[in-house]
Order: sequence, then structure tokens, then C-alpha cells
Amino acid sequence: MWLDDKKLAIRARAEMIGGYSAHADQCGLVEFVTEMKEKPKDIRLVHREQHARQALKEKLKVLGEAEFSGQNQTPILDKT
Repeated sequence: MWLDDKKLAIRARAEMIGGYSAHADQCGLVEFVTEMKEKPKDIRLVHREQHARQALKEKLKVLGEAEFSGQNQTPILDKT
């Protein structure tokens, strides 16, 4: 891949996530997380609107689905 006139090697893989919709509302996103059989190590909240990120963060925190740490308050799931 070329970026700013520099050739970069991409070391990534693509995976398909079933049952997820990028257009889901907060309730749908919470349901998606709580019903996962295998919880991810972390979840990155990237919604453009800060109040939406904060609301989802608080909902996951109340449900015990995430603990928050770090400067950007990224939720860290620790369910193993």
C-alpha cells in the first residue's frame, strides 16, 4: 500500500463477524457484546460523537462487560 509516497507492508487479516450491524443502536450493540460466546480482549469505541461513546461505555460498565483503563478510556474486557 502506498501512503504519502511511502510503500507500506500491510500485516493484517480480515475476518467476518456474523450478527453485527454497523447501524445497530446502543441496545443492539450491547446485546451483540453480551451474547458473544468468546469475549474479545478489548473493544474500541470509535463513534464520532463523544456523548454516544460515553453512553455505550457506561452501559457496558454497568453490565460488567468491560473495565476501563488508559488515557482514552478504552474498555478492556477481562472475562477469561
